[in-house]
Amino acid sequence: MLGGRRPRISTSFETPPPAKGDNTGWHRHLFDYLVVPVVDGTLEMQEPSGETRLVRLRRGVPYWRNQGVEHEVINAGDTEMVFIEIEFL
Repeated sequence: MLGGRRPRISTSFETPPPAKGDNTGWHRHLFDYLVVPVVDGTLEMQEPSGETRLVRLRRGVPYWRNQGVEHEVINAGDTEMVFIEIEFL
C-alpha cells in the first residue's frame, strides 16, 4: 500500500491550535504528504506565483500533495484549525 515508503507524522496542529490569521510561514515540502483535518475549517493558500486560494477542509476528509509543493498556509476560518500531516519518506 505504501510502496515501501515509511510514514512520519510531521505536523500536528493541536497545542495550541492555530487561531484565525495564524500562518505556517513559507515552506517547501520535501516529501509527498497527506493532511487529515481533525476539524472543519478554511485555509488560505498563498502560492509562489502570487495566486491565493481558499481551501475548505472537512473533518476526516484527507487530501494528498506531491513533494515539492511550496506555499504559505494561513488559517482563514473563524475557528481554530487542527489537522495531522503525514509525510511519506
